Amino acid sequence: MWDVTGVLLVSLRIFGVLLTAPIWSSRYVPGPVRGLLALYIGLALQGLPIEADPAMAPLALLLVSVRELVTGMALGYVVGLVFHAIQVGGHLIDMDIGFGIVNIVDPNLGQPAPVAGTFLYTLAMLIYLAANGHHAMLRALADSFRLIPLDQGTWHALTTQTLVDATGALFWMALRIALPVTGALFVTTISLGIVARGVPQMNIFIVGFPVKIGAGLFFLALSLPVYLTLVQTLTEESNRLVLRLMQLMAAS
Repeated sequence: MWDVTGVLLVSLRIFGVLLTAPIWSSRYVPGPVRGLLALYIGLALQGLPIEADPAMAPLALLLVSVRELVTGMALGYVVGLVFHAIQVGGHLIDMDIGFGIVNIVDPNLGQPAPVAGTFLYTLAMLIYLAANGHHAMLRALADSFRLIPLDQGTWHALTTQTLVDATGALFWMALRIALPVTGALFVTTISLGIVARGVPQMNIFIVGFPVKIGAGLFFLALSLPVYLTLVQTLTEESNRLVLRLMQLMAAS
């Protein structure tokens, strides 16, 4: 049975994950709910061999608490990279379709978000839940305490570089998500240009907008099976990044 210090430190790492992980980082999940959930999960993990010094000095306890919170936030951030990439990829699609100026307020983020990005983000969330991704996240969180014991997580240059590389990989993920639709729309734009040269009497600006919107929605619907497979592949890559990050932080 752990003491109060152990429960506090474990709950802080879990709370850090909930601050940045998909679904739980939503503005519709109040802070007190995250805190109570972190405490509940922390109490549920008491069967793990986790040790904490109950006689820790106040300053040392503060430093360890900050370290555990930051560790949890880093792990949750890497888990959520796929969903951030989906938002960026949706923005790229919107710019090509012509929805760039028709942004709506995303209720999850509380700020303007691309139309296609919001649709793809919601769809990815449903895939994530249907595939029990939240359960996998909890299992990875429990494993993190075995790989990275309390007050033993190591932050060094390679750890920071891994986080930077993971952020850079976000844009490559976004490009892969948007490529099927943007590639098709590129061909559509070339076709409209050829038509404009062949029929100069046609107002291509007026005709082009509905054509690109219709073509964009058509190719978006056509690429959904590929998108579902791609989301699963990117989720697996994200899981490997999380494991890599935990291994680096566990290294002495």
